[in-house]
Amino acid sequence: MFAYVCLGTNDMDRAIRFYAPIMDATPGNGSTLALRGAHWQQVDNFHAAALRYGGSSEGAPGLRPQYQPDFYAAYVRDPDGHKLAAVCRGFTTRPGP
Repeated sequence: MFAYVCLGTNDMDRAIRFYAPIMDATPGNGSTLALRGAHWQQVDNFHAAALRYGGSSEGAPGLRPQYQPDFYAAYVRDPDGHKLAAVCRGFTTRPGP
């Protein structure tokens, strides 16, 4: 597992317009964003917001039992083409609120 990842962009304003609303993010040293732990609804929200703010779907939210029985994930491409995933582990059915 990665602690953080740095992604490049040729259009910082576009990247900010995409990333700011889709992630519960905290700025690091000016170039780092950290996605906090997620549950299923956060994964769903991440995917929906990514599409709303210029991303494209690479896989709707859902269980991915081919990886693990509790692997709930959604995949998107950001406006620069980087593939992103939001993942929740630990449940095989939708958890309560």
